[in-house]
Amino acid sequence: MILADFFPAVILSLREELKTHSVSFGELEKKHFGYSHEEVGQKLLEKWNFPKELIHVTRNYSQPENEKEFPELVSVIHVSHSIAVAAGVGIDIAGLTIPISNKALQILEISDSDLQVYYTALPEIQKHIRELIQA
Repeated sequence: MILADFFPAVILSLREELKTHSVSFGELEKKHFGYSHEEVGQKLLEKWNFPKELIHVTRNYSQPENEKEFPELVSVIHVSHSIAVAAGVGIDIAGLTIPISNKALQILEISDSDLQVYYTALPEIQKHIRELIQA
């Protein structure tokens, strides 16, 4: 979100390149910014003195298959992020081009039917969140 706020024109360019090129979102971020959104998040959380676990997860949530230190926590955030993106929540240019990691699902023991339940429940959860915010 920070990159989108500060560099909207670059974000639009990234979105177009994702449609026409067969490179990953991470590669395009590096090309246009010199760093990834995970690296930006990591640096901000370090600056704000967040706990090391949160900093680590922020940096590594997109690659749960490589995670050694906090595999469950990284997997939770990875799967949650993927579900939110699929539901159209938040800003994620890469969106559905990055699939949910089978390794993360395996670590968390989440089945396809579990995922279906999560996707189905999300609109109701969003409704309750909106009600809380507006209260």
